[in-house]
Amino acid sequence: MAFKMRGFSPFTKETKEDRLTKSMKLHKGENPDTFTPKGKQSKNELIGDLEERIEALNEDVNAGIKTQKEVNPAIRKLRRRLGYLRQNR
Repeated sequence: MAFKMRGFSPFTKETKEDRLTKSMKLHKGENPDTFTPKGKQSKNELIGDLEERIEALNEDVNAGIKTQKEVNPAIRKLRRRLGYLRQNR
């Protein structure tokens, strides 16, 4: 017997807008002081912001503030969003 909740489906897909706005949230392992843009931006600006956030995480590892293991999940998520933005320019 199947159980259904109204408005919920395990097969729902993210909309294009969800993918763009989710990329701007801070991920676990990122510095809370990291700048995250608010409001609408062009895709090129979003790509630049994501690249800067990845670089900041790598600089934290190089400076010894964090370990590579701590920042890998955040970098992976940011690169996934970055790939999506580059693909859909």
